[in-house]
Amino acid sequence: MKIRRSFFFTLAFIVIFASCATNTKSYKSIDEGVQRGSYDSVLASMNDEKGELRKKVYTDKNDILFYLDRGMVNHYAGYYEESSKDLQMAEQLIEEAYTKSMSQEVGPFF
Repeated sequence: MKIRRSFFFTLAFIVIFASCATNTKSYKSIDEGVQRGSYDSVLASMNDEKGELRKKVYTDKNDILFYLDRGMVNHYAGYYEESSKDLQMAEQLIEEAYTKSMSQEVGPFF
């Protein structure tokens, strides 16, 4: 149980720093849409087939942040099944990143 709790504190720490690294000008449209309660339009821009917003705001290294953000917007919009899928994907990516990080740290000792 302690491991799981520390994992979530680590997750929160990562999310905070990942959000600081995001292009804030591009993220502004998402923020404003959420503040207005225009969740469907925010989701439409996040799910754009061309992926323009995703390329600007969420680079390849920000997939975790993308799924966390989209999961929360889906939740606010009342799309709970989609929200759950996105948040589970974010959790999976976090676990993969954590495992990769730990194996890189511990690997040289063996």
